[in-house]
Amino acid sequence: MASPAGSSPQPAGEPELDAQDLVTRHRRRRRQLATVVVVVLIAVGGIGWATDGFSRPVDKVLGSIGPQCPPTVTLNGSGSTFVAPLMKTWAEAYSGAAASREMGCIVVQPVYNASGVTAALGRFGGGGTEFVASEEPLNGSAEAALPWPTLTLPLTTSAVAIAYNVPGVPAGLNLTGSVLAGIYLGKITTWSDPAIAGLNPGISLPSGAPIAVLHDAAGSGTSYVFSGYLSLSNASWASEVGQGPSVAWPVGLVADGDAGAAALLANTSGGIAYLGLAAALAHGLDCARLENPAGKFVAPSAATVFAATTAYAKVLPLGNQSWQNVSLLDQPGNASYPITTFTYAIVFDDLGKAYDGALTLSAAQWLAAYLYWMSVAGQSYGTQLGYPPFPSVVTNANTQIVELLRYDGVAALGDIDYDGD
Repeated sequence: MASPAGSSPQPAGEPELDAQDLVTRHRRRRRQLATVVVVVLIAVGGIGWATDGFSRPVDKVLGSIGPQCPPTVTLNGSGSTFVAPLMKTWAEAYSGAAASREMGCIVVQPVYNASGVTAALGRFGGGGTEFVASEEPLNGSAEAALPWPTLTLPLTTSAVAIAYNVPGVPAGLNLTGSVLAGIYLGKITTWSDPAIAGLNPGISLPSGAPIAVLHDAAGSGTSYVFSGYLSLSNASWASEVGQGPSVAWPVGLVADGDAGAAALLANTSGGIAYLGLAAALAHGLDCARLENPAGKFVAPSAATVFAATTAYAKVLPLGNQSWQNVSLLDQPGNASYPITTFTYAIVFDDLGKAYDGALTLSAAQWLAAYLYWMSVAGQSYGTQLGYPPFPSVVTNANTQIVELLRYDGVAALGDIDYDGD
């Protein structure tokens, strides 16, 4: 076909375009041009992003040229090995969800160092950690040793499990606090001892098999909880050893944290150890059932921890008050697991003044938001690990505690609205 006057001939091999084809091609070229413009903008400097939240109008997001992503805010926590599995899960979930809200930008990255509580408190205030996770709330002398007043915020609850490695003995061996105290005092030394056999009729215990006792190293929150339980259960333990993160263990091999206890127990025939439920579950260890105040033998689980937490009937303190008298040990109820504990975040109450400006306002706002998310909005992440969600009375208290966080006297939570949804 001849070309119309004044137009170029159709290239050989290319089909003629009707009117609709021409419109489609023009639209495609306009889209390609728009893509090139966006790529050029990003190459030149990218789209400017603010770092103080996620609810920003589009005109503010597109209104400036700057780096493609903001600098990542790092939030440093350290302390308890007991809560380390949940801290890892929380950090990944929070950072990942924040990135998805910010088109792939890693705007905030929580980091947790399971160094043990005593070591973490020794570094607290000196830089490198903005909160300490601990099963032991601060006492007066520990608080006085810090450079600035603190808040105490419950982060989670879980169980101290009693795990054992006795060939031929199934999971669910019945034990009591008094028997455990006898084992850890070195007075009950074999698995066939009448004190153990009498609690487990029908179970064949290896005759004369020695008990290999494992305990944590000094400065352990898990030890603080377990030794407190033994003190409640046995007068001899209370008077001779007592409660603390570092006690004079009468017998036993030393393990390094919950993960270390799990690994050592797995390689110690006849061994017994106390460790966080999450570590016991992760390593597939056999755990004992413990007698609670109702006379029921209860296995550690998220459900039995939740039952114990719900049974706590006292009024919870505010974050700037002492939590020394709060204990979830030996709570009433048929389903309550007797060695249940809070894990707390200990954080300075004014993040600007405590660090004398070395911690930026942006970092303080993100820290307040992360603490809120962990203790309120992020509770569902721990159930499969053995950390059940809080009952509403605790989440209500936590909401009020986080509101107490300040930066140079102004509420630190104010400008960050990210809640992980």
